[in-house]
Amino acid sequence: MSDGKRKESAMKRKVCPVCSKEFLTRHNAQRYCSRACTYASQRKENSELRRKREQIPAGQVPVKIKIIKRIPVFEELRPIKGLVYDAVKCTGLNVNPFYIIPMGGKKVVIRADECVEVCG
Repeated sequence: MSDGKRKESAMKRKVCPVCSKEFLTRHNAQRYCSRACTYASQRKENSELRRKREQIPAGQVPVKIKIIKRIPVFEELRPIKGLVYDAVKCTGLNVNPFYIIPMGGKKVVIRADECVEVCG
């Protein structure tokens, strides 16, 4: 085959799982009809993974905490003493309870002696 065309027999007919369009594959591992469908599938998978990560696991309870001590972290991640923050309380069998608060796109761990739980 010197003309650069692929054999029709080597190509398989498949249906794209994103747009349901029938297409001929270029290689055996091809799953999608186009790059656009590939990217759409990846975006969907990534958003599902992100949603899973953001869910609160068992043993963690959403609470509000007031910071009572200076937290030893980088300045841009440091919560302000005296302010109330939404947090997740984490407890375990052999672990003292601690709290996690989102700060600057990161998660900051706050020890139980550095804060108090508040109502509301």
